[in-house]
Amino acid sequence: MVGVAARGSGRRRWGVTPARERRALEVGRAFAEIIRDNPVVHALWVTADIEEPGIYLWLHTDPMDLTAESRLLGPSMDLIEERFPGEYILVLPKHADNTIGDPRIPPRPDAVQIPLR
Repeated sequence: MVGVAARGSGRRRWGVTPARERRALEVGRAFAEIIRDNPVVHALWVTADIEEPGIYLWLHTDPMDLTAESRLLGPSMDLIEERFPGEYILVLPKHADNTIGDPRIPPRPDAVQIPLR
């Protein structure tokens, strides 16, 4: 699975605090605003990892090649990076060509789905 990351501070966070969860939801909602009108995007989930310094955006899309993925995610991640400087944010597209199983299923039990429309 290929992802696109926004640069961040690189500091390790060892636990997901309520404040971290709120921040992850804030990032997820902001990303949803940016990509919600794209017809190839079907669902978005967000997680904040316990042992990694990141916020993860899991994006269910139509199957696409790396060029199309870059066209979709590049400008979107530039906007997210401007809005949330210092955060490590990784977008992980999920679709039939890069996911084992059903890409419509949440990626992890702790994933929170962010409404797109």
